[in-house]
Amino acid sequence: MTAAVRRLRWVIPYLFLVPGGLWLLIFFVVPMAVMASISLQTGSLGTGYTLTWNFGIYPEAITQFATQFLRSFE
Repeated sequence: MTAAVRRLRWVIPYLFLVPGGLWLLIFFVVPMAVMASISLQTGSLGTGYTLTWNFGIYPEAITQFATQFLRSFE
């Protein structure tokens, strides 16, 4: 075994994590970021939507849909 192969041998197990990590990034992290961005926008179809960082809708949604949130966490 050459010295270069011995030095890079610790990297091989981590390379097996790359496909799963990419899968999670593409199909979980990106959609969650898009949904978070959309939930913080205000506007309409006619005027367009802008990112206003409106966190005020979250308490209203939690109180209105509390039973659904509890069932989903359960």
